[in-house]
Amino acid sequence: SIIDELIYSNRKVGSEFSVMRNFETEEIKNTLSLIFSTDIADFSAEYSYSDKRNLSGSEILFINSFKLGASGTVLEKNRMSSELILANNNFKGDASTTVAFSMLQGLQPDLNIVWLINIKRDLARFLQLNVLYSGRYSQNNRVIHTGSINLVAYF
Repeated sequence: SIIDELIYSNRKVGSEFSVMRNFETEEIKNTLSLIFSTDIADFSAEYSYSDKRNLSGSEILFINSFKLGASGTVLEKNRMSSELILANNNFKGDASTTVAFSMLQGLQPDLNIVWLINIKRDLARFLQLNVLYSGRYSQNNRVIHTGSINLVAYF
């Protein structure tokens, strides 16, 4: 299936303790998604363009991002999902401010690559093991790797 989505959002952030953390941003985002499903796996491709502006300052951000995703069942009790995201953030302003961090969603200006692999295994009817690995790369920075293991019990 093909999905085209246009979203407008407005966000106000205020702080009693620091005027530098008060800002209002607006975003217009257009996303085009292609989803393909089979009996054992789902695949997706997504392109999005976003225009974010700080209404209480001069920061402007244009984002072009492309995302590939796959998920499916592996060997009966295992569910695996993965994503690869390429994002080009064209940011105008000081990237070291609170509003910039919020607008960039923790990423950096210019090229960013983010990846994620998640494996879920049902150990019992009420017990699930989750293994998550993610990483990100941005120009002029080292690669950041993050992993976690969770044991979830359902009552």
